[in-house]
Amino acid sequence: MQGFNGITPEKLDRLGGILKDARKVAVLSHMNPDGDAVGSCAALLSYLAEVCGKEATVILPNPPGEPLSLITTLIPQDRLVIHETSPEAASKAISEADTIFILDLNR
Repeated sequence: MQGFNGITPEKLDRLGGILKDARKVAVLSHMNPDGDAVGSCAALLSYLAEVCGKEATVILPNPPGEPLSLITTLIPQDRLVIHETSPEAASKAISEADTIFILDLNR
């Protein structure tokens, strides 16, 4: 049985196993993040932290433009790294992560 965008029960089980074993998670998005990118990163971060109890960090390549920068307030500032302004912190968060999600990419 195949669901939305090829998601099957087997794939969901596999994802559950990955999340169960994850300790530190990095959540990344594309350059010039738009509302979808920042919003999906914020939602996944919230789920990982509040539901799964995982240590997670959102890493954006650069800050979203105005007025979208307001949406970054949905992300706790100690869980948000902007690579453009803090490349060392971004690299550290990625290298320490054992699980990485990259969100909101087009085919």
